[in-house]
Order: sequence, then C-alpha cells, then structure tokens
Amino acid sequence: MDGKILQMDGRCVVSFERYLNHPVEKVWRAITSPEQIAKWLTAQAELDLNVDGKLAFRWENGDVVHGYFTKVDSPYELEYTWLEQTSGDSIV
Repeated sequence: MDGKILQMDGRCVVSFERYLNHPVEKVWRAITSPEQIAKWLTAQAELDLNVDGKLAFRWENGDVVHGYFTKVDSPYELEYTWLEQTSGDSIV
C-alpha cells in the first residue's frame, strides 16, 4: 500500500489512490451502506449521510470511532472526520 505524504494547509496528508473495476454507484453503496461497510470494514456503521451528520463505526472488540460528514456529493465525493482516542482526529 504505497501512499504519498503531502503537506497541505500546514497539515500532513497521507494520500492513497485506488482504481476499482466497478461502477461508481456500486462503490458508493459499498462505502455508504451499513450492510456493505460491515462486509469490508467488519464494523457496525451508524450513518447520518448528510453534511454535519454524525457517524460511528463499532468493532466487536469494543473499539469505536466517531465523526461527522464534511462533504457528501453522491456518488463522487464523501469526506468525514475520524475521531479516535488513540490516534487523534483525522479527515477521511
């Protein structure tokens, strides 16, 4: 998993590009549907899929990540915060 580390607006950004051989609508469903997220991320997802809407990912081991959506432009752009106690705040 080769990533690029960039500096943007005084922050470190790790960027990964992935080209998926699927229609964009199928990928959108995979990253926004709790049932699909459970299959690939193995976490229970609670999503209010609107800008400023809350989200939570819960794993069986008790780990929980909270956040909120900052961009929702179906089916092309999705951005949210990832607020984790051990590693701090991130934007995904």
